[in-house]
Amino acid sequence: MLNAVRLEVEEESKVSLEFLRYFNSNVAFLQKTKEQIKEEESRALKRINETLAVKAAKRKNLDEEVEELKRHLQIMPNEDDDVYT
Repeated sequence: MLNAVRLEVEEESKVSLEFLRYFNSNVAFLQKTKEQIKEEESRALKRINETLAVKAAKRKNLDEEVEELKRHLQIMPNEDDDVYT
């Protein structure tokens, strides 16, 4: 009887150790996955912010170029215009 109880306790401890090992590996996987998701989100936000900054810079440059061109633009009347009114 005592041997049976001892064997049962040993089996339970083996099962407990196996369960803990499996559980810990799952927790580690979930933590790693959680960290990877955060890193990917961070990279995506950084890429979006960089894209917005680049677009804003391009828009500013285009606006400046348009203003420069407007300063040099002259409207010239067309003497050969054959439009009848």
